[in-house]
Amino acid sequence: MVDIGAIVVTTPQEVSMQDVRKELNFCAKTKIRVIGVLENMNQLLIPLSHLNFVERKTGRDQTEYVRGVLQQCDLQQCDASITIFQCALDNSPQSMAARFNVPYLGALPLDPSLQRACESGTCLVCQCQQHSPAFTPFVRLVDTMLSIITANKAKIPSQA
Repeated sequence: MVDIGAIVVTTPQEVSMQDVRKELNFCAKTKIRVIGVLENMNQLLIPLSHLNFVERKTGRDQTEYVRGVLQQCDLQQCDASITIFQCALDNSPQSMAARFNVPYLGALPLDPSLQRACESGTCLVCQCQQHSPAFTPFVRLVDTMLSIITANKAKIPSQA
């Protein structure tokens, strides 16, 4: 088996990034090549069609009204984005990767479809889950990782 390097995964939470900084230092000390840093759960993406809307003051359900307005605005193909784990821009996973001089591979959203695919052992991409908010970032991530691995393949010593 050929060792091509490590992909280090973090969430935008400081406690996770503290662990990853230790892992990146360990990789540097032990000369393990780092393919890059992947940010997981950087935001929650939910299709607007899956949301319910409640009037804050009265508690009345306004879902049908809001969906009607959204249809008029052609926003049905949009997702609601919620940043769950806030971090300062200068202390983000992306800036951490830059400080350690390793590639930032991208970010995967917190997506119930991705979670269900993982739990059931099915492939998010293979099961025609293009409607999933994580689909495009996931495909982009795989393409990026394959490009990096392919570019570095010539540098991997062959086994005799």
